[in-house]
Amino acid sequence: VTMAFIRTVKTRSSSGQVHEYVRIVEAYFEAGQRKQRVLANLGNLVSLRKDIKQIVKGLLRVTGEEPLFFKEDLQNERVQEYGLVYVVQKLWGYLELGEAISKSLKAQKVQLDYERWIKMMVANKLSDPTSKLGILEWLKGVWWPDHGFAPQLFNESLAPEEQEKLLKKEVMKFYRALDHLLKMKKPLEKHLYLRLRDLFSLKVDLVFYDVTSSYFEGQGPASLAKEGYSRDNEPGKKQVLIGLILCNSLPIGHEVFEGNRVDKKTLKEILAKLKEEFEIDRCILVGDRGLISKENLEELENQDFESILALRKRRNREVKKVLKEGAPIYCRTSEQLEYREVKKEDG
Repeated sequence: VTMAFIRTVKTRSSSGQVHEYVRIVEAYFEAGQRKQRVLANLGNLVSLRKDIKQIVKGLLRVTGEEPLFFKEDLQNERVQEYGLVYVVQKLWGYLELGEAISKSLKAQKVQLDYERWIKMMVANKLSDPTSKLGILEWLKGVWWPDHGFAPQLFNESLAPEEQEKLLKKEVMKFYRALDHLLKMKKPLEKHLYLRLRDLFSLKVDLVFYDVTSSYFEGQGPASLAKEGYSRDNEPGKKQVLIGLILCNSLPIGHEVFEGNRVDKKTLKEILAKLKEEFEIDRCILVGDRGLISKENLEELENQDFESILALRKRRNREVKKVLKEGAPIYCRTSEQLEYREVKKEDG
């Protein structure tokens, strides 16, 4: 068995100067003894440095080996992000969203693969939220080979007027995808709820519900966009209400309401959603004081749901009584929460 390797040898001249030489040495065995022999002297190391690439390439050529490349030969033409895309692809798979969306598209008799553009919009919201046209610009900086858009869209040599025309055409894929996504809202939400329940072993015994709003700079959809109480301090602008349902800090559903609806008028639909769509028979619903009303308390009781709802301290006799008594003993459940049981008076 023989093996060749590179060895450097230092020698000292009569003047005391040290020189370093490079040799190709072969190790071999003879009569059971390990020996070495010099196959080639490559010369002084200092002189070799400037010619080393040519020497290596020459050796590869004469031996018929594949040519190597050196880091100096590499050039950076374009850098694209892939980390976030990879994470989104993995989560998409865990949640089995591709199968669920494809099933809904098939039910709508849609031939085009809109699932990829839905996934792309989700990834953009997680990375660098922008407009639908902005997503096409964002896409230039990420690695997404199966984007499904016309290849010439990313051709920088395309004339500006042709580029603009193509952008307007291709961006419609996002808007059509959103139209189809809206149609599959109910089955997709239920699918996500069931997957989250299975993946995280969710015990749906405590559900949180809250309402927020989002306003429009323009008119918005006529059926939903209305003027109402603005949490964004934008009075006079049309808005919608968004009711969000959470379990174990994970969102499991949402509903969009007219912008002029008051919070307490949204709860009945949410309870029906939990009961009918998610098939939750019993749970404790946690909400803020905006949900308090006689009708809501009756509906919670009718649906066999318990509740933890905040109370306005100035307008409730029980709260006033507790505050007037001073600081009785409370039961502590955590550093942030203490509670005390109080019997509700009739009426």
